[in-house]
Amino acid sequence: MNFPDRFELLDLLRDGDVQTFRARERATGRTCEAHFATAPELLDGLGGVMDRGSHGGKSYVVTAEPIPLDSAGAWRIKPQEAAAQPAPGDFTRMFQLRQAPEPVAVPVSKPAPAPGKTAQPGEFTRAFQRPSAAPAAPTDASGPGQPGEFTRMFRKPVPEAPVAASHSRSRLLVIVIVVLSAMAVFVLVRTLY
Repeated sequence: MNFPDRFELLDLLRDGDVQTFRARERATGRTCEAHFATAPELLDGLGGVMDRGSHGGKSYVVTAEPIPLDSAGAWRIKPQEAAAQPAPGDFTRMFQLRQAPEPVAVPVSKPAPAPGKTAQPGEFTRAFQRPSAAPAAPTDASGPGQPGEFTRMFRKPVPEAPVAASHSRSRLLVIVIVVLSAMAVFVLVRTLY
């Protein structure tokens, strides 16, 4: 595979006896550096060699792009790349934090009721309670598997239905579901074909 098929030259980094270009490997998209010289000995001693050969009457060596690090090993941003970045747009600036966040108020817990006093229901619970002359004593008649006080509050008293009537309702419900499902399948098949 020849050089132009494998690499794309992006921009000239250095010019002189050795010309150095920033390049991109076409197969992977990885950036690298391509060094060209008329005398092949000028290219000796380069590290991280990915490819070498000759192209256009010059010898070349392709090396992995050096990672820009400062002396402490942290990433260093090249000055020309930092200046090339556009300023954030309106949408980005709208979500940027311009000041320190407001402190979050810690909720104050209510003191525990004194012994001997029963806790009264809160405002939300009282809004859904039936009015009564005297407050009802707390009862816990619900056992495992039974509806609790909150659920019973919204229930409508249901008269006892004979067993035969509930079975016929169940059968009717199943038949309606089957017929509706069959109709839905029929319509779906008709629209697909």
